[in-house]
Amino acid sequence: MKYKQSFQITLALSSLMVAAIAASPAQAMSPGYVYSTDGKTLVHDMDGHCVRTIEWRKEYAITECNPELLPAPKVVAPAPAPAPQLAPEPTPAPAAAAAAAAVVVAEKDSDNDGVPDSADKCPNTPAGVKVDANGCPIDSDNDGVPDYLDKCPGTPAGAKVDAEGCVVQITLNVQFDTSKAVVKSQYLPELEQFAQILKQKPEVKIEIQGHTDNVGNAAKNKSLSEARAKAVREVLVTKYGIAADRVMAKGYGMEKPVAGNDTPAGREKNRRVEAVRVK
Repeated sequence: MKYKQSFQITLALSSLMVAAIAASPAQAMSPGYVYSTDGKTLVHDMDGHCVRTIEWRKEYAITECNPELLPAPKVVAPAPAPAPQLAPEPTPAPAAAAAAAAVVVAEKDSDNDGVPDSADKCPNTPAGVKVDANGCPIDSDNDGVPDYLDKCPGTPAGAKVDAEGCVVQITLNVQFDTSKAVVKSQYLPELEQFAQILKQKPEVKIEIQGHTDNVGNAAKNKSLSEARAKAVREVLVTKYGIAADRVMAKGYGMEKPVAGNDTPAGREKNRRVEAVRVK
């Protein structure tokens, strides 16, 4: 009777071991890795890698931990698609057949600029010149002189230019404090840009002209306008390297208005500094 009970206990323990193994198939199927206390969950290190035991070998690799060590799955080529059955070509109607046989004649482009004559607003464009959608040569600085003829690109807006696109006259946006003739730093970028234009044509000489409105004493206004013109000249020469003999300065006071002095807007336009080409 004792032996029989011992056999039954041993059999029961064996059953429990089989059940434990069945409950943790990952551990049974994947030796060489460390599992948590539940016997199912793989333990990962701080970098997210599976923790291996010292008995680990390549043949223990599993998809979750080392997919790169597993053999690549076999790719089964798909069955070839059946050849499409071409439908019989319909017989074209007489009118459609005639239209298909007609020869399409391209629109004429006499100057070969890529814009047909019917849409070309600038015919006879020289060969190789870039044009816009209207067939007209590109004028990047909008000074009226196309790029292929412009020897002074980058002309500021509003400047009067010659046939080569170089400045003949330009109003400089330089404002002064009341009764002062000091050029403020906020106007230096515009003067620098103007200096770069002058450097493109070193033979050109200019006159910086100062102008005022008609408010106040005429003699005082003339003196103040000349002082302001000289201040602009000084910046061009000393700060931006324009030769002194290329730049003159003169004040005209209220003598040359460009607008009426009867409105604030008109007087503001008259209080100006201009650069005029003299040679």
